[in-house]
Amino acid sequence: MELKIINMENCYGIGKMKETILNFSQANSYLLYAQNGVFKTSFAKSLTDLINSEMPKDNFYPNRESKIEIEFNGNIISKENVAVFHSYDEKFSSEDSVTNFMAKSELKQRYDNILSELEKEKKALLKSLKSDFDYKKEIETIFKNKSFYEILDNHLTDIENSEEYYSFKYHDIFDKLGKVKDFVNENRDLIEQYFKKYNFIYLRLLNIQRLEILEQTMLMILKKL
Repeated sequence: MELKIINMENCYGIGKMKETILNFSQANSYLLYAQNGVFKTSFAKSLTDLINSEMPKDNFYPNRESKIEIEFNGNIISKENVAVFHSYDEKFSSEDSVTNFMAKSELKQRYDNILSELEKEKKALLKSLKSDFDYKKEIETIFKNKSFYEILDNHLTDIENSEEYYSFKYHDIFDKLGKVKDFVNENRDLIEQYFKKYNFIYLRLLNIQRLEILEQTMLMILKKL
C-alpha cells in the first residue's frame, strides 16, 4: 500500500508539495512533522475537501489557483480508504462518548453504537455463564496480550463447532496439582470404610423411622377399635 502525493499547490497555506510517496509496505504508519500553523491542519483540511469532491483553497490568497492530486494504491483517494481526524472538531465530546478519539461525527457515532452493542453482548455472555468464577479474567490470563474480542474472534469457529457437553474429571479443573487425587488414592480404604459405616447408620435410622411410623399407625388403629 502506498499514498502518493503527486501535487499540492496553494492549499490552505501549503505553497507546493510534489512527488511525495508514503510506502506502507515498509511501515504501518508515518509521522509528518511541521511547525505549528504551517502544515498539519492545512493538510487535513485539504484531504477533507478532496474526499468530499471539493477543491481546496488558500484563504489568505484566494486569487491563487489551488491544485491537488493524491492517490492511494494508484486510485484517487475517497471516503472508503481515507479517514481524517480534526483535533478542533467542536462536535466531539469525550463525556458523551465511549470513545476517546476525534473523528468525523457520523463515523464516530457509528463506532460508538457498534462498541456499545459489543459491550452489551459481552456482558450478556458472561452473565449467561452464571458462576462465581471470573471467566473473563481466566480467559484473558490464558490468552495473554490479546483482548477479549480478539480471543473470541480467533476461536469463534471452534466455539460454534464445539460439542454442547464435555466429559472431564473434577481434578482436571479444580485440582490441577493433584492434591485431592493423591489424598483419595492414599486413603481409599479409609474412605470406603467411612461410606460403608455411613450407609449402615443411615439404613438403621431409616428403619427406625419406619418402625416409629408403623407403631404410630397401629396405635391410631387400636384407638379406633
